[in-house]
Amino acid sequence: MSLKYEEIATLFLAPFVFFVLGQYAFGANLLGYRFGEVFANYCIIAAFLYILLIITNHIKSSVLICGLLSFGFSLANTYIYAFRGSPILPWDIASIKTALNVAGGYHFFLNSHIVLSSLLFIAYLLITFKILPKRHILTKRSLYPRISFALCLVIVVSFVTSPTKLEAMGVSYYAWKQGNAYRDHGIVAEFLLNMQFMKAEEPEGYSKEAAKAILDDETSHVIIENPDAPDKPNIIAIMNESWTDFEEYGNITLSEPVMENIKGLDNAIFGHAYSSVIGGGTSQIEYEFLSGNTQTFLSSGAVPYQQYIKSETPSFVWHLKELGYDTLAFHPYYGNGWNRNKVYSLIGFDDFISIENMHTTSVYGNQDFCIDSVNYDELFYLYENRDEDSPLFLFNVTMQNHGGYDTFERHDVEVLGHEGEFPKAEFYLSYINETDEAFMKVVDYFSKVDEPTIVIMYGDHQPWVEDEFVNLAMGVEDTNNAEEVINKYRVPYVIWANFELPDVEFEDTSINFLMQKVFGLAGIETNDYGNFLNKVQESLSSLSLGGYFDKEGNFYTYEEESPYEKLIAEYKILQYANIFDSQDE
Repeated sequence: MSLKYEEIATLFLAPFVFFVLGQYAFGANLLGYRFGEVFANYCIIAAFLYILLIITNHIKSSVLICGLLSFGFSLANTYIYAFRGSPILPWDIASIKTALNVAGGYHFFLNSHIVLSSLLFIAYLLITFKILPKRHILTKRSLYPRISFALCLVIVVSFVTSPTKLEAMGVSYYAWKQGNAYRDHGIVAEFLLNMQFMKAEEPEGYSKEAAKAILDDETSHVIIENPDAPDKPNIIAIMNESWTDFEEYGNITLSEPVMENIKGLDNAIFGHAYSSVIGGGTSQIEYEFLSGNTQTFLSSGAVPYQQYIKSETPSFVWHLKELGYDTLAFHPYYGNGWNRNKVYSLIGFDDFISIENMHTTSVYGNQDFCIDSVNYDELFYLYENRDEDSPLFLFNVTMQNHGGYDTFERHDVEVLGHEGEFPKAEFYLSYINETDEAFMKVVDYFSKVDEPTIVIMYGDHQPWVEDEFVNLAMGVEDTNNAEEVINKYRVPYVIWANFELPDVEFEDTSINFLMQKVFGLAGIETNDYGNFLNKVQESLSSLSLGGYFDKEGNFYTYEEESPYEKLIAEYKILQYANIFDSQDE
């Protein structure tokens, strides 16, 4: 094998060029990288390039394919991060159908980073193709060079794909700020670092016997907040897409309040909970609510509906079925999103209504997503056509407030003093105002029905609007401080009933604990797993991906010591058994 100088230069230089241009497109500061971070990303791209070279035996073709895929991957991450606040993660590959379903609701944009990096990328390919000779570099008999080349690749790939090696080179993992990690340490290296989380790790000290011993704790943790509640009331649970309370921090003034009706409800409990995702990842949060499991013990972007649930899996839906409830799920969008059309029956739902089989007229808002008002018309239809001999558990995931918020201009609600400065936020706030009004339809409807019914509505995550607006609303600077960042994961919830609720005020909680609040207010005893969650809540008010708060309001990250490490370790063990052992049996 005899390579010319320009061929050698290309093989060494191309991976570096693709790394630099890809990171610049993502908005990175190119002068902020350390040698180890650059070296890790360089080696991964180079290994891919050389694999292509072995396959094609042609430098031009290898450079073209490697460049298109690596730079294209960077551009894809740039847009995905802008749309949902999280870059592409390994398990997102299984979510491609969901991504395609909602892609029409987003507006693709150009900025100086994308334009300049794209022009330089095209220019580099044109120059490279101009100077490289058109030839195959190996003959059919060049066996030894191929073998040597392949062995070198094996060594390089095994080195740069090891999580410990990547971390030693400075490629670290930000569970709650993946976009920052991709920007700070390199897209391809961070993507590979996340591969270690494709399979949930067995917790330390885990065994089926250990899990059983934790559940067999004789101490009762049954919590009934409302012993006078009617027997088995209907439960309507509404997970409202991107519903968030930006007014709660007191740092912004809006042209009109957007939660005035809900916060002014009688016989209702209004509060806040911590989610484990931001900007996207709806299915993870509905799973937390329905199962009591937490994303904390999986990974920031793991999708249980797609990765873990392959057969019948414990959930509180099954518990309600055992109590005699009919269980129904409704989502006014495509049923294959997040694999719901397969998973819902495995976690206990009798039926699933999606946009393909809705009974009411489909009326859409500015983003071609079903508005809350029409969503509730279908919900009322489903209630009226249920089996009246059984109580009903109806779980509804809404769609109105889904991004992207730059698809249309809308400023019904303005941020006073900053009018027009945050178009995404003002578009979003205008829709949230409609959410407030639409929920009054739910209250009005169920206040008139004879059957006792309790309703909970909660947000799944905060929206991905302008960072500057979010920081303004929360009164913080852009920061990596965990205790400030976790506020970007706070979402509201409201619980209302057409029977008398006790006069209680819940502290901030987390989504994985919310169902226990509903059970307590509905006078329903939970199952053994729920009793354990009640035990956790005796010490911890919330536990989510970013960290946890104890009852005194002290905040802890999972990396620091705390008095609650044993309790959290028990939670990990029980959750692992709840997800994986149940499907193995």
